[in-house]
Amino acid sequence: MRRADIIVSRENPQNLHQGEMNNRKDDEEQPTVVDGASMNNNTSEEDKVLFEKKKSIVILLGRLLLKCGCPCHRVDDTLQHTCNLLSLDASFSFLPDSVLITFTSGSECQSIMVKSPQGYDTGKIATINDIMNLFFKGELDIDRCLVLLHDVATAPPTCGVWATLFFFTASSFSASAMLFNGTWIDACVSGVIGLLVSILYILSTHFPIYARIFEISTSILVAILCRALYRYCCFTSVAIASTLILLPGYTMAVGVQGK
Repeated sequence: MRRADIIVSRENPQNLHQGEMNNRKDDEEQPTVVDGASMNNNTSEEDKVLFEKKKSIVILLGRLLLKCGCPCHRVDDTLQHTCNLLSLDASFSFLPDSVLITFTSGSECQSIMVKSPQGYDTGKIATINDIMNLFFKGELDIDRCLVLLHDVATAPPTCGVWATLFFFTASSFSASAMLFNGTWIDACVSGVIGLLVSILYILSTHFPIYARIFEISTSILVAILCRALYRYCCFTSVAIASTLILLPGYTMAVGVQGK
């Protein structure tokens, strides 16, 4: 297995994964001799280049969806649909922070591990959805689709650090008061703990090693704090509200309802 190495040339995407071509002399007076073996080699090289481009779309798409917080079952469905459209034989196995993609071509089999820290950026997921819809409809070619996906990958996050701190805090505060009938004290404590959760989340985006244990470490820390404050606030309305945004599928559900 090897890590995916995706190279996208934004200046000239037609040269993606292509080698350098020799210069040809323009001499119309000389007869042109066509070699059957040479034509077969050229056709084979073009097929290899096209195959590498198709693999790059699947690899880059999987990495972006995982990075933006798309649930694994939705990533699997999207990648399978893309492979069917591109006539690729591929299978996928998901881990918490990576996906193992196995490409099969004839008797050859290649497995690629794509690692990507998980985040919460539904704004980029909407952009990726628009790009892939255009590609599925045939309004974008492979090269243009790769360039647009690369632009999404290199673009800054939809929400910055301060916005992330605010949204985590506001989500915990409002969830405690509205969803779990918490008091004002419960909501305030939940908001403070939500702020702590957001700080840990930002740390997990900068340190991939910590990102692997971010959810479980956050849950343990929140449980300890809420248990220590049980005399002053309700454990359920504070603990669950503080970690609500970390629940699988919650971010996607809020994003869909917002649309």
